[in-house]
Formats: sequence, structure tokens, C-alpha cells
Amino acid sequence: GEYKWASQVASIVKNKTRTPIVFGGHHPTCLPEVVLKEKFVDFVIQGEGEYALLELVEYLQGKRKKDEVKNLYYISNGEICRNGLRPLIDNLDLLPFPDKELFYQKMNYLSKTYTIMTSRGCPYSCSYCHNYYLKKLYEGKGEYIRKRSASNVIQELKEAKIKYKIRDVLFQDEIFTLDFEWLKAFGKLYKEEIGLPYACYIHPNDFEEKTAFLLRDSGCISVNLGIESIDENIRRKLLYRSIRQSQIINILELLKKNNIYCRAYFVIGLPGQKEKDLIDIVYFCNKYRFGTPMIFWLQYFPKTDIA
Repeated sequence: GEYKWASQVASIVKNKTRTPIVFGGHHPTCLPEVVLKEKFVDFVIQGEGEYALLELVEYLQGKRKKDEVKNLYYISNGEICRNGLRPLIDNLDLLPFPDKELFYQKMNYLSKTYTIMTSRGCPYSCSYCHNYYLKKLYEGKGEYIRKRSASNVIQELKEAKIKYKIRDVLFQDEIFTLDFEWLKAFGKLYKEEIGLPYACYIHPNDFEEKTAFLLRDSGCISVNLGIESIDENIRRKLLYRSIRQSQIINILELLKKNNIYCRAYFVIGLPGQKEKDLIDIVYFCNKYRFGTPMIFWLQYFPKTDIA
């Protein structure tokens, strides 16, 4: 979604400096050869970039050979070179906490809501989502779903609380409630040691009454829930989301009962979508009054099944 903006910025930078420019993220991961053809791109890092970027910097410092850097794409003698994909990062606790000082110095308001991820990966393969392709890319390269330890996440939040004076937290995991036992241990620590209101993302297949109570008890005030379509057939056959309507309604009632605000996501512009489907969304939102309906146009991301 940010590729066009990033390209514009990179083009301006390239016209003013000889600094090497590296592209990474979902779009370059899906289409590394296409991105590398841009005049303002020197390197593309495919997949997880922490160690690859570190090693690329070491190459630029003359400390290692370029062809040793896994996940790296570059052009040599007019030809695209691919160094192969390294395994997924197995132990996320080994990664240092992200240094957000550069952003917060320039835009202090960003620090008020601290964004963080406690996991990587998703068990589902929705037809429109980047995970559909990433799972295939990383097949045989390690466990796709990985979780940080509760203590590791708490330590990052403790430091952020002191350093940035944060007021609330947004957990940006694909599905924050995926592992209930982890959530139970984490919720206790979070309530005792952090105690700030937070928001997270949930999935209808990984949510029940005990989950709602645990979220509320640990400080959750808001969730983001992907409904996508009111039509069960569209969800199942087109979007690959096997979710019953009764599940969604039950979750909305549980959230309301536990006083947790809900932002529900809907996608419009789906293939074959009729005017009736859009009207049904309006009636559904009016009936259940869960919080905020979030409406998104379908984007055909490369290498997804729906594309």
C-alpha cells in the first residue's frame, strides 16, 4: 500500500545523493525482480530483513562479500542476482527492541500510542492477504507462526513507558488472541507491570467468552475485527474465511457485554459484489451497533490468490 509513496521518496533521494537505497516489505518480497528494475533501487531484501540488512551494511563497510547475504537481490553486470532465502527467525526474543527515537524526535505525538508486535505469522490463508503468498515462500524454512515470550514483551513495554511516556498500546499482531495460554500469562503480567489501556486485532475463530473476559481484565479497551462481508458464501468461497454468521454476532455481543469497543472491517469492491451486499452491511451495522464500521476497497496485492 505504501509502495508508490516509497518510490517517490526514493527517487528524490537518489537525485540528491549516492547513498545506497534498499527496498523491503511485502511488495518487494512478492516482486523483487520488478522492484529492482527501478532506477532508484540498489538492493531488495526479500522476507524478514533484520539480519539481511545488518549483513548488507557489513558488506558496504567491506566486512563481508555481497553474495553471502541471504535474502538479498541486486544487479551485477546487468543480471539480477538472488542469494537465496534464509530460514525464518526462530527465536524472536533474540531481536533487540526497535529503536523508535528517530520517529519520536520528529513527531512526538506518535509516541503516545506505542505500537508493538508479540508474534509473527498467521494460521489462516485468506485469499486477499499477503500471508497467502508468504507461507508458500517460506515453506520448509521454519515455523511460520512464532511468539515472543511474555517477559520479553513486558520488558520492551517497560522501557517504552519510561523512555517515551506512552499513554496506551496497540498490539499489531495478525491475531493477538491466537494462543489463549500465552495470553493468560501475558495478561497477568501486563496488568501488574504495565497497566495501560490497549487495543489489538482478533479473529472470529479464536475468540470466546473467556477470551473477552481476559482481554477486558488485562486492560483491553478496543479490538479490530475482520468481518469483510456479510455474505457467508462470499466469505467462504471467495475470501477463504470459514466463519459462520452466528460466530460474528456472538463476538459482537461478548465485546459489548465486556465493554470493549469494536472496529469491524468490511471490504467493498469484491468480485461479483451486488448492491444488496452493501445495503446488507449497512443494516447489519445499524442492528448490532458495535462501534465503528471500517470500510476498505479491495486491493489486489500481487501473488495473492484473489489477484
